[in-house]
Amino acid sequence: MKKSLLFIAAILTATFLFSVIFASAEEAPMASASTAFNPVADYADLFTDAQEAAMQSKIAAIRNTYGYDLVVLTSLTTGDLEYDEYCQNFWTENDLGLGTDKSGSILFICMDPEDSYWVNRAYGKAADIFTSAVKDYIDLDLGTYLTNGYSNDNANGEYGQGVLLYLDALNAVYANGGKVPVGIVSDYADLFTDAQEAAMKKKIAEIKDKYGYDIIIVTEWNNSGYSRGTDAFYNYLKLHSEDIWFDNGFGTGKDQTGSMLLICMDNVYHGGWWTNSYGDLRSVYTEEMINAIDDRLEPYMISGSEHGNSNGEYGRGVLNYLDNIALIYENGGNMPSEWKEPLEWGYPIIIAIIVGLVAGIMTVSKQKRRMRTVAKAGKAKGYLRDGSFRREELGDVLIGVTVTKTARSSSSSSGGRSSYSSSGRSSGGGRSF
Repeated sequence: MKKSLLFIAAILTATFLFSVIFASAEEAPMASASTAFNPVADYADLFTDAQEAAMQSKIAAIRNTYGYDLVVLTSLTTGDLEYDEYCQNFWTENDLGLGTDKSGSILFICMDPEDSYWVNRAYGKAADIFTSAVKDYIDLDLGTYLTNGYSNDNANGEYGQGVLLYLDALNAVYANGGKVPVGIVSDYADLFTDAQEAAMKKKIAEIKDKYGYDIIIVTEWNNSGYSRGTDAFYNYLKLHSEDIWFDNGFGTGKDQTGSMLLICMDNVYHGGWWTNSYGDLRSVYTEEMINAIDDRLEPYMISGSEHGNSNGEYGRGVLNYLDNIALIYENGGNMPSEWKEPLEWGYPIIIAIIVGLVAGIMTVSKQKRRMRTVAKAGKAKGYLRDGSFRREELGDVLIGVTVTKTARSSSSSSGGRSSYSSSGRSSGGGRSF
């Protein structure tokens, strides 16, 4: 009897333990603060051992150099929790974060078959660094690799590759004082092909070597909160361009002379751009010059908008833009002669003169044939009647000539209103599409 009771008790105990273990497996994983913590918590098993070791090394370097904690967390589910609460609980229960404010961040990748996603969560003073612009920057390559990995079941280790690039990007942000680092071509909106970007860098280097002026190209997503084409949107582009230029030390000389093209996209179809000039070039980039530059860039931007950039129109437009900037500098900072429109009144005036001359000659010839002078008179008095001659104020009358005046538009933009500003630290203008 005792043996039977012991056997039953053993079965019940095993069943209870099994149910506890099974239930724990179903819940979202949560590491224990009492154990040595691994900053790469790969519960979804996305990374190879080599990738995980490389991540640990990069995270350690960020912690030791910049004083921010960092965790890469993957899971198949968050259980009944929203991802914000899940990440917060993970951060708190594992006593993560450095300094008195527990600064740091989590990259969380959820591989729920019905809802896969990734999210950044930052805490303490790190939260001030994770602006929309920074998130766009560090997520750029990560998003591409995660998407590709999802499409081919991570066959080539894309998930791990993407996270390693993410860590490199975050390290670059911390190294740049918590701001997005900007190179001469920074395509954060991913509008250009690799070949186009290489060609842009080559053209910019040639312009810098020949004329001594910096040029930078930046593309990004519109996180301003302003609708494209509005005064607020253009003011944002101007001020944001200035921040990028001066914060990153671009330009030559003490007045940081140079120029910048910022393209800000709502999506692949719509956005706006702004050219800003600094230092000595402010006098070159007049409203007339900006409009002439924009007239030549706009067709490419509109075409890219209409076709979703399927033919690389945005990149082709920027390459043409750089050619036009070089042409301006080659012309001593003046408008290239081939850009100038012929005088609008020139052709009508010439035609009017020709028609007038022909009509005058024909009229004189006709009247001359009617004259029959019998004798030469020394004075004209004999031909006049008293009171028959008076002087009238008559305007010029053009017979058979019609002159049409056409108002000239200050902007040919079909995508959106143009804007120009010459104030503060820069001069520039732009359009939307």
